[in-house]
Amino acid sequence: MSSYNARNREPNSASKFMLTDILRDRFGFRGYVYSDWGVIDMLKNFHKTADNDFEAASQALTAGLDVEASSLCFK
Repeated sequence: MSSYNARNREPNSASKFMLTDILRDRFGFRGYVYSDWGVIDMLKNFHKTADNDFEAASQALTAGLDVEASSLCFK
C-alpha cells in the first residue's frame, strides 16, 4: 500500500523511485500496489503536484501504483 507521506518533497504515491526502483526492482515485489484511502486525490489537494484528476492518476500510474482506493481519479 502506498502512503500519504512524502520523501524529499516527493509524494510516495507518485514516486517512481519508491514504487518501482526500490519496491519492485530492488526488493523484487511482484504483487500489486494499492493506494491508501484518498491518496491520489491528495496529489491535487494536499501535495499540490497535480492540477486535476488526470494528472494525479498519471503521476501515480507512471510511478507504479496499480489500484486506487476511494476517489475517481482512475476512471
